[in-house]
Amino acid sequence: MSKENIESSVKNYDQIKKHLEIVFSSYKTGRRLRVFIKSVLAAFISAAALLIVFLLVERTPIQSEIMRYIFSAVFYIGVICWIYRLFTKWFKSPSDVALAVEIENSTGHFNSLLSSAVEFMEKTDDSKAVSSLMKKLTIISADEKLKNEDIKISLKAFSRRKRVFASLAFILIMVGWYFISPIEVRTGACRLVFPFAAISPWSNLSLEIAPKNAVAAVGENVEISVIPSRKSEEAIILEIIDPETKEVNKVEMYTDATASETKFVYNLMSLQNSIYYRVTCEKTVSEKYSIEVMPRPQIKKVVMTLFQPSYISTKPIKLPENTNEAEILLNSKIRIDVETDMPIKSGEICFDNIATQSCKVIENKFNYEFNVATSTSFVICAANEIGLTNEKAVVYKITAKPDLPPSIELLKPGCDVEFPTSKRLDIKAVARDDFGVKTMVLYFKAGHREDWKPLNVKSDFTPVPESEIEFPWMLDTIAVQPGTKISYYMETEDACQPKANVASTSVFFVNMPSMQDVYKGQDNQQADLKKQLQEYIEEQRIRSESLRKAYEQVKHEEKLDFETSQAIEEAIKSGEKNQQTAEEILKTFENMQKSMENNPFTSPEALERMQKVQELLDNVLDKESKQMLKNLQESLKDIKLDPKDIQKYEEAFKLEDYMNSLDRTINLLEQVQEQQKFESLANSIEELYERQQKIASETEELLNKQKQSELTEEDVSKKLDELKNLLDKQKEGQLTQIGRASCRERV
Repeated sequence: MSKENIESSVKNYDQIKKHLEIVFSSYKTGRRLRVFIKSVLAAFISAAALLIVFLLVERTPIQSEIMRYIFSAVFYIGVICWIYRLFTKWFKSPSDVALAVEIENSTGHFNSLLSSAVEFMEKTDDSKAVSSLMKKLTIISADEKLKNEDIKISLKAFSRRKRVFASLAFILIMVGWYFISPIEVRTGACRLVFPFAAISPWSNLSLEIAPKNAVAAVGENVEISVIPSRKSEEAIILEIIDPETKEVNKVEMYTDATASETKFVYNLMSLQNSIYYRVTCEKTVSEKYSIEVMPRPQIKKVVMTLFQPSYISTKPIKLPENTNEAEILLNSKIRIDVETDMPIKSGEICFDNIATQSCKVIENKFNYEFNVATSTSFVICAANEIGLTNEKAVVYKITAKPDLPPSIELLKPGCDVEFPTSKRLDIKAVARDDFGVKTMVLYFKAGHREDWKPLNVKSDFTPVPESEIEFPWMLDTIAVQPGTKISYYMETEDACQPKANVASTSVFFVNMPSMQDVYKGQDNQQADLKKQLQEYIEEQRIRSESLRKAYEQVKHEEKLDFETSQAIEEAIKSGEKNQQTAEEILKTFENMQKSMENNPFTSPEALERMQKVQELLDNVLDKESKQMLKNLQESLKDIKLDPKDIQKYEEAFKLEDYMNSLDRTINLLEQVQEQQKFESLANSIEELYERQQKIASETEELLNKQKQSELTEEDVSKKLDELKNLLDKQKEGQLTQIGRASCRERV
C-alpha cells in the first residue's frame, strides 16, 4: 500500500471501520439463523424418531403402560432440552473474536488479521503496546481483505441440507404410515404426548358381534350389536341378506348412547322371515350369520277341574274353559289341563313368580295337580324345540275361600216375651251357610241353672245352604215358678271337617210374671180408669148445669136468647166429646180384662168386683160395648188359679187395698149412671132449638116471597098463624119432657 493510499485510508478510517462492522454483523446474523434452524430440525428429527420407535414398540409384545411412561418421560425430557438449546443458540452466540477466528479458519488467508482487527474494534482504550496508527492500519487492511465471498464461505460450514433431508425422510415415513393407518399414528401420538390419559393402545380392528346365529319369534324385534376393538373413522355397516333372492341391503349402525363402552346397534323390527347378515368396517368383514324366524307356541285351552272335600261334594267339578279367576274352597284339589297349538318340548307352572313346577309333556298337552292351601296365582309356560316360549302369559288367580261360619236368626218371636197362657211358644228360625247347614239345636234353661238342655229342631243332618224351621215349643214340660225366667237360644253347625263351624243367636227370655207384677199392673189400670171416670163425671155435671139454665129460661121466657143458644151448642159439643170419653173408658176396661185373662194369678174376689163394674158399664155404654164386655166376662171363667200362690202373695201385696180400689171404681160408675139421666134433657133442648131455627127460616122465606109479590098478605097471615100454632104445641111437648127429666134429677 503506497503512502498516499495509507493517508487517504486513515482519513476515511471511520467509514472503513463502519463498513467492516456491517460485514461482520451480517455474518453473525446469518450464522445465528442457520444454527437455530439446524437445532429446530434436529429437535423435529429426534421427536419423529422417538414416535416411530414408540409406534413400533406398540406393535410388539413388550408393549405396556410402563413402556408408555418411559417413552413419554424421554419425550418430555428431550423437549425441555431442545427448548433450552434453542434459547441459548439464539440469545447466546460466540464472541466477535471467536467469530473472526471462524472466518479465518474457513477462508485460510487472513492469518489472524481479521481477529486482530475485530479485537482492536472492541477495545476502545489506548494501549501503549500498540500504537493507534497500527490499529487503524490493521482494521483498514482487514476491511480491504474481507469480502462477501469470505462470509458465504464461512457460512457454508453451518450447512442445513443434511438435516433437511433427514427431516424430509422422517416426514415421508410418518405421512406414509398415517396414510396406511391413521388411527394407529394418532393413537400412538396421543398416548405418547398424554401418558396419563385413558387411551387404549392401537391394535388390529376386530368386531364383537351379537347375537350371531339366533332364533326369533314371528313379529319379534332383534337387536344386532357390534363392539369394535378400537375406534374407527369409518362407519360400521350392517349387510342384511335375503336368503331367497340374495339381495343385500346395507344400513349404517348407530351408537348406543346407553352403553358404558363404544357399542353400535341396529334393531330389526317385526321380523316375519329368516335372514342372513354380516358386519363390515374398514377392511374387516365378519362372518355371515343367520336369524331364523319361527312362530311361538300359544296356550290353546286351559281347563281346571275342582275336587272339593267329601263333606261338600263327591264329584269333580269342571270350571269353564280358560277361566283365569276362581274362588276355591280351602283344602280342595285342582287339576290343570293345558293344551297348546303346536307340539312342545317342555311345560311349566310358575307360582307367584317364585316356584316353578315342571310337567310331563305328551305332544302338545300336559297337566298338573296341587292342593289349595292359600290364595295364589300362576302362569303357564310352554317352550318348543328351539326354546321359544309363549308370550303374554295369562295370570291365573286362585282365591282360597275358607268355609265361613254359618249364620242363624230367630225370626219368631225374636225378642223377650211373657209366659203365654197357652203354655206354647211358636218358634221360627232360619240358618244359612256358604256350603251347608247341618244341625239346628234349641238350648234352654230355667232360672239360674248352669246346664243348658238341647232340643234338636232340624229333621235330618243333610247339609243345605239355607234351613228354615217352624215348631211349637211346649212350655208345660218345664217346671217353673212365678217370677222365673226361661232362657233360650238357637245354635247351628255346618258340615266343615274335621271341626264344624258354629253360630248362635242371642239369648232370649220367657218371663213368668211374679205376683207383685200382677197386682201392681192391675192397680195402675184401676187408677187410670178412676181418673177417666172422674173427668167424665165433671164434664157431665157442667153440661147438666148448662142445660138446667136453658130449661129455666125456656120455662119462664118461652124463648132462647143468644147466650142460652151458645150454651146449648156447647152442651151438644160436650155431649159428643163425652161419648168419645166413654169409648176410651171402655177400651181401658177391655185392656184390663185382657190382662186379667192372661194372668194365671188373678184373685176370685177381684173377678167378682170386676163383674159389678161390668154391670154398671152395661147400663152406661151402648149395645155394642155391652156385647164386647159380655164376651170378655165369659173368657175369664176359663182361667185356672192356684190357691197356694194367691195365699203366698196376698198379704205382701195388700189385696184388701186392691179390692177397695175396685169398690171406688163401682161408686164412680154409679155416679156416671146418674149423670146420664140428663142426656134426655139435653136431647129435648137440642130438638127444640132445631125446630125453632126451622120455623125462623120458613118465616123469613114467607117474608121474602111477600116482597117479591108472589104471595098476598092474606096468604102470609094464614101461614104465620099455622107456624105459631105449631110452635106452641112443640113448646108444650118439650117443656113437659124437660120437667119430667128435672124431676128425675131431683129425685
